[in-house]
Amino acid sequence: MAARIYDRPDLDQDVYQPALYVNGRFARAKPSLAYEGRLQIRNGIGGCSVLQIGGDKLPDGAQLRVDQATKEVVVAWPAYQTAQAPIANPGFEEGKTGWELGPGWNIDTE
Repeated sequence: MAARIYDRPDLDQDVYQPALYVNGRFARAKPSLAYEGRLQIRNGIGGCSVLQIGGDKLPDGAQLRVDQATKEVVVAWPAYQTAQAPIANPGFEEGKTGWELGPGWNIDTE
C-alpha cells in the first residue's frame, strides 16, 4: 500500500508549522490471518483523518482509521472465515425444497 501525503496548507502567515507527514512501513500480511499495521503521523496538529484514495481494494471487514491517542494511521482486518454454502439444500436431501426448477427439469434418485 502506498500513500500520497501533502504538506500542511499555509493558513497562518505569521507562525511556521512543520510539514505534516506519515512515516513507517506496513508489515507484510499473511494470507487468511488477521492483520494490523500502523504508520506514525508526524507534526499533526489537532485531530487527523485518513482516506484511501488509490491502491488495491482492502479485504472485507477492513478498517482504515487514525488512532488519535498515539497519532498513528491504522489498517486492520479480521482473519478470513469460510462461510456456509449459500445454497439451501445443496445436495437435494430434502427433494426440491429451496430450488426453482425450470421447464423440463426434474429431480430423480438415479
